[in-house]
Amino acid sequence: AGLAIISTVNDTVCASSTLSDVTVQVQDAAGNPVQDGIAYTISASLAGTGAASPLLGTTSRGALAGTATFAGLAVRLSCGSVDPKAPLAPCYNLKFSSSPVELSTTSTPFVVLAGNVTEMTFLDQPVNTSVGAAAGRPSVRLVDVYGNPVVQGAICSDSIFTPLAKTEVTPLAAEERMSGNVAILGETFKNGTDDEIVSFDGVSINWETPTCTSAGNCRPPDIAGLTRVKMRATGRFLGRMADSQPFTVDVAQPANVRASSTTSTHVTLTWNAPFHGPAPRAYRLRYGPVGQAIVADEQNIEATTWTIGPLPATVLFEFSLCSQSVFTPPDCSPFPPAAQKAAPVEPIASLEVYFVTRDEVGLRWEVPPAGAPPAAYQVTMVVDSGLETRALADVPELNTTIPGLNSNKTYVFRVYSLSAAGAFYSPTSPSPPPVTPTPAPTSVTLGCPALPCTGNALEVGWVLDTAAPNMPSGHQITAVQHSVTGVSNGSVVYTQESQVPVSAPQQIQLIFGLQRGIPLRIDVSARSAVNPTYYAPSAVFTVVPTSPPSIPTALRFSVENNTIVRVDWQPPSDSGDGTRNGVHIDAYLVEYRIQGAASFTE
Repeated sequence: AGLAIISTVNDTVCASSTLSDVTVQVQDAAGNPVQDGIAYTISASLAGTGAASPLLGTTSRGALAGTATFAGLAVRLSCGSVDPKAPLAPCYNLKFSSSPVELSTTSTPFVVLAGNVTEMTFLDQPVNTSVGAAAGRPSVRLVDVYGNPVVQGAICSDSIFTPLAKTEVTPLAAEERMSGNVAILGETFKNGTDDEIVSFDGVSINWETPTCTSAGNCRPPDIAGLTRVKMRATGRFLGRMADSQPFTVDVAQPANVRASSTTSTHVTLTWNAPFHGPAPRAYRLRYGPVGQAIVADEQNIEATTWTIGPLPATVLFEFSLCSQSVFTPPDCSPFPPAAQKAAPVEPIASLEVYFVTRDEVGLRWEVPPAGAPPAAYQVTMVVDSGLETRALADVPELNTTIPGLNSNKTYVFRVYSLSAAGAFYSPTSPSPPPVTPTPAPTSVTLGCPALPCTGNALEVGWVLDTAAPNMPSGHQITAVQHSVTGVSNGSVVYTQESQVPVSAPQQIQLIFGLQRGIPLRIDVSARSAVNPTYYAPSAVFTVVPTSPPSIPTALRFSVENNTIVRVDWQPPSDSGDGTRNGVHIDAYLVEYRIQGAASFTE
C-alpha cells in the first residue's frame, strides 16, 4: 500500500491565497483505492526549505474509502521571506502522511509570491549606541500585509510594484523622554543594492547645540536626556512610515585619549570630554601589561587627566579608558575607544642644533635626568609648519646628523626616548626653534687689524660657499667675553650684523673693546636667504686676546772662561694678557751685535 496525490498542485501561489483543492488517496500495489476497512486519517504539512512556515487551513482529514480532499490550504510566508536572495525559487512542498498505517507522499515544489505593498518596515534594526557613534547599519524595505518582502518580479500577477527609491526615504529620530534635548540623526548614506532595500550607513544620534535665549542664558545638554529612542523612516512620496525597535543612546566616549607625559616611574593619561552630547558623570580606567590580565580598575574618575604609578620601566602597559554608562554604571557605554599603550620613560633633558649647513643639520642632546638610560632615541622632523612629518630611524647615541635637507624649507626637530620596555616613546621632547638649512662659511680666520697687536681688537674673516643654493643674505658676529674664572656670567661685549653683499667672497668684521687674557667666544652665524629671521649656528671659535709681552726683567750678563757671555733674565711683568703667569711664552729672542758691526745676530 502507499499514499498518492491524485490532483494537480499549483506551482505558483500568492501569499495567503488558497491552493487549489488537493486530493490524496491510499492505494494498493496496483494503484487502486484500498478497501481494507481501516479508518485512515491523513495529515498535511509543509516540506522544503520553508518547512518551518505555518500551513493555514484544515490540515487533517479522515479518508473516505481511502480518499481525502484538502480544500482552503494557504501559506502566508513567501519564498522571499524564506530566502531573500532567491524569492522566485520554489521553497515549499506539500507533505501528506497517514495513520494508523504510516504512509507518506510529497508534492512537487511550488513558489509562494508576495502580494501588494502595504507598508515599510525595518529589515536591520538599529543597535544600542552612544551619542555620536554609529547605531549599526539599519535598513528598511517594502512588505505586503503579511510582512513578506515585496521584490520586483517576484510578486503576484495581479499586484502592483511601487519601487522604494533611495532618494525618497528620510530617517528621523522619534523622541522618548528626551528631557527637553532634541535628538537628531547624524549624517547618513543611502546605498541599498536595489530598489527594495534602503540602508543607512553611519547613522547616529547627536545632540543639537543648545539654543541661547540671551547672552549667558544657555541650557547645556542634559545627561538625564539620554534614554531609549526609536528611529523612524519615512517614505516621502509613498506616504508610509516605519518605526524601529527601541534602542538606547548612552553618553559618548572620551576623545583624544593619549599619554600626555611620562617619567621613569609614572604615566600620565589625558583626554578630552566627548565631542558630542553631555559630558559623562565619570570615567573608568582599566590597565595591565600588554597581553596579560587587567591589574587595576579605577572607577568614578571625574577629571580628564590621571597619573598612574609607580610602574616598572621594563613593562609595556595597555590602558583602556571609557565613559561610565548612564544606564548601568560603572559599565562602559558602547564602543569604548581603542586601548592606549604606554610605559614609564623619562624624556631627554635638552636638545640643541649645534651645526647647520646648506643640506644638513646636526643635533645633540643629553640623557634623561632620572631613571635608566633609554634603549634608543627617535628623531622626528616636521617640515614647513606641519605640512609633513617624518619619523627618522632610531638613534642609539646622543647625537645625529640629518642629511638631504632643502634650503628652501624650514624644519622643526624633536627627539623622543624609547622606553626600556620597547614599542613606546616618551610623548614629550624639548624643541629648539625652527631650522632653515643655510650654507656655512667655508673657512674662518682670526687676525689683528693692524700691527702691532694690542690685544683689545680682533679681526674676523670668513669665506662664502659661492656654489651653494640660497647663499646667506648676511652674517651676524656675536662675541661673548667671560670672567676670568670662565663661568657663564660673562657679558656680551660685541654684537653686530654684517650687511656686506653676499656676492663678496671675503667678509671681514672688527671687534673692539676686548680685554686681554679673558676667553672670548666668537660665533659666526649665517642668515638664511629664505627665512631672514633665522641665523644658522655656522661656526664657533674660542680665543684668548693677547698683546706682545713686555720686556724681560732683571737682565744680567756674566762672562765664563773669557769666551762665553751668559745672559740671564726673569719673565716679563706682562705676558701679553695683563698678568705675569696667564699666558705661556714659547720662546725668547736674543740678539747681539759686535761693536762696530752694522746689524744684530740672532
